[in-house]
Amino acid sequence: MERKNEKTVHLSLRKWVFFPPWFLLIALVIVSLINEEQFLNGMNLAQGIILDNFGWMFNLTTLIRLVTVVFVWNSPLGKVRIGGRNAKPMMGFADLSWITLCTTVAAGILFWGCAEPMYHMYAPAVSEGVEAGSAGAALFAMKAMFLEWTWSPYSIYTVATVLFAFVFYNMRQSFSVGSAFIPVFGEKVKNYSGMIDIVCLFALVLGMAASLGTGTLTMAGGIEKVFGIGSGPVSWGVIIVAIVVTFIVSSISGVMKGIRRLSSLNGQVYLLLLIFLLVFGPTAYMLNFAVESFGAYLGDFFSISLLTGAVTEDS
Repeated sequence: MERKNEKTVHLSLRKWVFFPPWFLLIALVIVSLINEEQFLNGMNLAQGIILDNFGWMFNLTTLIRLVTVVFVWNSPLGKVRIGGRNAKPMMGFADLSWITLCTTVAAGILFWGCAEPMYHMYAPAVSEGVEAGSAGAALFAMKAMFLEWTWSPYSIYTVATVLFAFVFYNMRQSFSVGSAFIPVFGEKVKNYSGMIDIVCLFALVLGMAASLGTGTLTMAGGIEKVFGIGSGPVSWGVIIVAIVVTFIVSSISGVMKGIRRLSSLNGQVYLLLLIFLLVFGPTAYMLNFAVESFGAYLGDFFSISLLTGAVTEDS
């Protein structure tokens, strides 16, 4: 691809970065097929160890990133233009907004948008001091939703994205996740950029697999409920193939065509669903509860930012 007033960016496959995580993922799939129960037990054990010992780090890191975004926005750094002084956006603000929204909420909103508030309502944090299933628990669930789907997660995306964009477009470093560490650790970090890319690639694929899996099960359940088509391996396979083909086609078409158009279409569907819900739903109740929850979220922002990782009644 070409960038004006810059040299051509040559893309090539780094085999020693691509294949190690690929083989590891294949090995995990094989293990899961051979002994599903042991595989799930191992995954649950690893997840438990991470959350029990490092849950505080996730919450604290998120809070720090949110503070970082606010600081950078109000500092001279916020005036720096990505790509240089004369750089101009490749597309309009609306298109950028839809792409950002659709590539961040993705399939996760299909499952967690419903499952997460229900979980927090019936298993609220002990330190919140509310009874499961009560009005207080419902308020806590909505406060947690504002935490999980508004400023906090987008601060994580923003810090990583801005740092990478600055390193690539302004510092003219290689198109690698490892390059994002150069401003902090200097040029020597290039010696370890391959290992950083391997870890990030492996984590990225696992995250996409989890999102794809929950999204597939949710859509299959909805299709079964509406059309009576049983949710099972066949329907899962068809849905996954449809999603993957759509992803490949939009990716090959590029950001300016496939991804932009698909995101814009999704954004318009979001708006239509929102309008339908406001017109035919319990509008007054939803708005009252949303405003009350958002006010409670702002009032308890720092405590709620740390409570979602706390021990629940079911633990």
